[in-house]
Amino acid sequence: MPSKMAQPFRFLVGDDPFIAPERLGEFAARLLSHSDILRYARALQSTACLELSFYLEVPGLPHLARIRLSDRSTARTRRTAVHAEPAGRLDFDLTPRELQVLTLLAAGLPNAAIAARLGSSPRTVSTQVERLRAKLGATTRTAAGVIAASRGTLRLPLPAPLAELSALTVAALQAPPEGPAAATTTRPRAAGPRALSRATPASLPAASGATALGTTALGTAPRGEPPLRIALAYPLSGEASADGAQSRNGAQLAIEEINRGGGALGRLLEAVVVDADVYSAEGIDRTFQTLEALDPDAVLMGYAVDQEAALNAARSLNCPLLHTMTTQRHVDAQSELPAAAGHVFQAVPTELNYGSGLLRFLAMAKRHFPGAQGTRRVEFIHTGADAGRIDSPALLAAMEQEGWTPAASERMPATAAARSRLARQVASRAPAVVVVTEFSPRALADFQVAFAAAAPASLLFAVYAPSVPEFERLAGAAARGLVWSTVSGTYNDPLALAFSRRFRQRFGTAPGRSQAGLGHDMVQLLAQAWRRSGESKDLEATVAALAESRYRGVNGGYDFSGVGRTSLSYPDQTSDPSLGHAQMMWQIGMGRHICLDPPAFAEGDLVLPPWFGSLSPAPNTSVEAEAGASAVGEPGTDATADAYVI
Repeated sequence: MPSKMAQPFRFLVGDDPFIAPERLGEFAARLLSHSDILRYARALQSTACLELSFYLEVPGLPHLARIRLSDRSTARTRRTAVHAEPAGRLDFDLTPRELQVLTLLAAGLPNAAIAARLGSSPRTVSTQVERLRAKLGATTRTAAGVIAASRGTLRLPLPAPLAELSALTVAALQAPPEGPAAATTTRPRAAGPRALSRATPASLPAASGATALGTTALGTAPRGEPPLRIALAYPLSGEASADGAQSRNGAQLAIEEINRGGGALGRLLEAVVVDADVYSAEGIDRTFQTLEALDPDAVLMGYAVDQEAALNAARSLNCPLLHTMTTQRHVDAQSELPAAAGHVFQAVPTELNYGSGLLRFLAMAKRHFPGAQGTRRVEFIHTGADAGRIDSPALLAAMEQEGWTPAASERMPATAAARSRLARQVASRAPAVVVVTEFSPRALADFQVAFAAAAPASLLFAVYAPSVPEFERLAGAAARGLVWSTVSGTYNDPLALAFSRRFRQRFGTAPGRSQAGLGHDMVQLLAQAWRRSGESKDLEATVAALAESRYRGVNGGYDFSGVGRTSLSYPDQTSDPSLGHAQMMWQIGMGRHICLDPPAFAEGDLVLPPWFGSLSPAPNTSVEAEAGASAVGEPGTDATADAYVI
């Protein structure tokens, strides 16, 4: 039984004077009497954040306090939930001094400035920064700062003047009520219950197969200022409808959160949902006719079967377009004709990175199960989409150099019966590894169920499709043991877990591991660009602001400064995780997806799947969680495990 000194303390802070509970323990009493926690809790309402975490120095306590503030406001009442507990060990086994250095580093201060603020020498600070990079697993000081900010590994009170640390969101908590942080980001509060306003766009082309469903906005726009309209062009029916729902909901959540923070440029954001026909070139053309008629301020789009048709049609838009088509063609087109499609941004890395991920998986398989690889034969099953072919000559040559034998390459059939039949045929040949680059959750589930039932001594590596929750619903227990990768996945870090909780609260279901996070991130990127450009209708200024974006979202870091206006992949295209999307590799276990790669994000090791012939699977060796880290599980859950059994 922990002492009262060590017991966590939870309470609510509102607009009314705070009345402390009776019989407080020493920790809670000192927290309330000798710190600014009440002011910080109320100051959360003046930020655009729904949740913030940090360490707090409390006079008279031997340890720092770990604080988590969460917005629990309603339409009528402003409230902040406070969770506080003594922090015996700090994240990453940091010392209190290292935490001070890390806080200043995260704010962007150079070593000399950090030394001046802490009464140290630049040489000493340089040594401390290198030690911090090693502890955090960061390749650069920028990456270390990003990790610290996203995990809340920061210290209050701040060890430097507010003006120097304004880049940190937590700085707004320490600003006085009359300061700039409070004056510029005050959230609007509605007088009555929040409601969704709906309108129907007019003047849509009669021949269009896509339909604008309506608009949604939270709150009331300033008088005379129309909302900024973001067209969400996602499929509402067909094979990709589950993806479409994930994307729309993620984007809608971001719009609502931004509107609670006052919108962008003093204007609220408004979603216009368009049923996008992404299955044919003709359908894509109709979709873009609808988008042109709507004349939105920006367009968000997922993927399309004919990506070339989509990119060609996108050139006619007079607004920014952010999409999630994982296509190298985008990079090539932007390189050749930058002026023709300079307003088009690919928010994910290209499909070429799947090949690099496959090579890392094969190395992992060779390392963990050298005796279970048989002939080292690798077979490919691919989809008809452009991004579904990863078996390039360069990849096949690299595989052969590592001792693997690339073999058959077949297209995934169009019917469930044919997919099951193909799975049994492949299983009968018992290759060492089967690579399935099929993006449809239903198609992969049909193949996976039949493949697992055949029980071959073969590992199966898939891409993307298991990111959609529908896949596990369709595949059931047969999904256990499957390894899959995505060039842009939602992380298991505190930032992503907080997003998952908010998503579940808003929509009643957990987000998947890709598109929901991407939809959320793309809206945040747009809002950031509009704020920086100062004018939403100035296409050139908005595009320039997007091109210069540096943003850390729930799916990783966004940086469009390179060739092609395309997000970078970590670790293949950038060694800095703050500037790219980690190509996440997962293995499906019992209720959880365990991250296997990259090492900086890994939670465990590869294990043999249950269908693996007569061999018995064993639990993996889980990576030890850093001190103070939140346990991670499926997005939207708080599931934990020191190890897992497939």
